[in-house]
Amino acid sequence: MELIEAAKSGDTSTIERLLSSGANVNMQDEHGWTPLHWAAGKGLTQIVALLLKRGADASLPAKDTRTPLLVAKAAARPEVVALLIEENRTQGEASLGASKERLYCKAFSLGRLRQFRGWSEQVRPGQPHDNLPDNHIVYLHQDFSVTESISRGESVILDNITPNWKEFCEATLNFTIPEDLL
Repeated sequence: MELIEAAKSGDTSTIERLLSSGANVNMQDEHGWTPLHWAAGKGLTQIVALLLKRGADASLPAKDTRTPLLVAKAAARPEVVALLIEENRTQGEASLGASKERLYCKAFSLGRLRQFRGWSEQVRPGQPHDNLPDNHIVYLHQDFSVTESISRGESVILDNITPNWKEFCEATLNFTIPEDLL
């Protein structure tokens, strides 16, 4: 997991050292995320380029079926998206994989979501999202549920989806699913 931690922190020298020592560039964490997923989500363009150069599989999906490209799109990382699209062109359509279900989520601060007049968090004793501050980052999924985890259905904060909630998400938060995922 040292390679994943190095990718998360953008530590190029550690990544180079680990890969030169034979570390698996496509190792996956408990969510199925590879170093490339983490670098893509954090917008670490140089790390993404390095990992691709060293053989990272841009088509490898995580447990939630998202590829690094989908993670970069959800995190609004245009430079990384462009790099991964170019990798797609270079490697052919199969390079980035086409899962049957294309999932999407977008990160928001919890405070922005709490602006919804009908906001009601699911608070369960012992759950990790009890008493989260407004600046805590959570994920709004394409089904309009909200989770603390980037994976839909894990650490659910809101799953009571009403027409008013959908309208708030679309009108106030400008939440839309990119056309290429529809």
